[in-house]
Amino acid sequence: MNTQILIGGQALRQLGSDRYTNDTDYLINDKSSKEAFITSESVDYLNANGHKMFAEIYTKEEGNAIASLNHYWSLKLMHLSNTAKTSISEKQMLVSMTLSS
Repeated sequence: MNTQILIGGQALRQLGSDRYTNDTDYLINDKSSKEAFITSESVDYLNANGHKMFAEIYTKEEGNAIASLNHYWSLKLMHLSNTAKTSISEKQMLVSMTLSS
């Protein structure tokens, strides 16, 4: 795997949030896989090689340890829209937050 850019709850904690999460999420560009989402028990990867929007953000964020807040919201929205356990109200809140930033 190439550069890993921290996203998700762990990134928010490093940016000053008090949000707690057990898992860790990274934006990567794994050229050996076309899967957009690569998951394990404790780490989830959003793969730039498997998704056009992830690739655009990865290109802009490559070299950064943590994704900027601007790109973080776009990634979070996309990740949650692909997560069955995310409620409709959470998705709507993220859409409104993304559109207002």
